[in-house]
Amino acid sequence: MTSSTLDRVFSTLADSHRRLCCRHVAVTDATTVSIDELRTTLADASSAATEPDPNRAARIETRLRHVHLPMLDEAEVFEYDATQGTVQAGPLFPLATDLVEATADAPEVDAAMPVLE
Repeated sequence: MTSSTLDRVFSTLADSHRRLCCRHVAVTDATTVSIDELRTTLADASSAATEPDPNRAARIETRLRHVHLPMLDEAEVFEYDATQGTVQAGPLFPLATDLVEATADAPEVDAAMPVLE
């Protein structure tokens, strides 16, 4: 593995939403996860820390579709199928989950995020 590959995965996982997506995919039993499922996971995590917002789920889905999932796909962490609205683990997913797990105890990581087991 090259240092540029590692740098790409590190920078992709700098965002807590993308780390939470990786955690969710890692702990699910399914090989394919829907955007709806990821949206719900992110909305639940963010609603625990903020005021109620009826538009939160729509904003989260927009960011998933146009920012987070394309970045995870480009970094080869996920294979994102925008047409089907699904993701599955990509070739660098094991590396990403190792990095996410290694940073689980970092103070800036949201306490509401599940830890990989």
